[in-house]
Amino acid sequence: MGDLEGECDLVWNPVRGAASYVIQAASAGAGPWNAANNTTPTKSKATVGGYTSGTKLWFRVAALGAAGQGPWSDPATAMAS
Repeated sequence: MGDLEGECDLVWNPVRGAASYVIQAASAGAGPWNAANNTTPTKSKATVGGYTSGTKLWFRVAALGAAGQGPWSDPATAMAS
């Protein structure tokens, strides 16, 4: 949960060589996937918002580096505050 209503705080393991990350969100674990708000954090954490409070969401993250985009992480769940 995030600090403000409708937010989710996300944290993941950093990827060596990543310049930034792309975050996608879905309302079901199998998708469809959409770009999450704040889609290019440079650290291995982000706060995304704009969701309905109490909504369960699935998120996945991919690293962006000199070689392009890496593979998507396994989906993880979070609840919007």
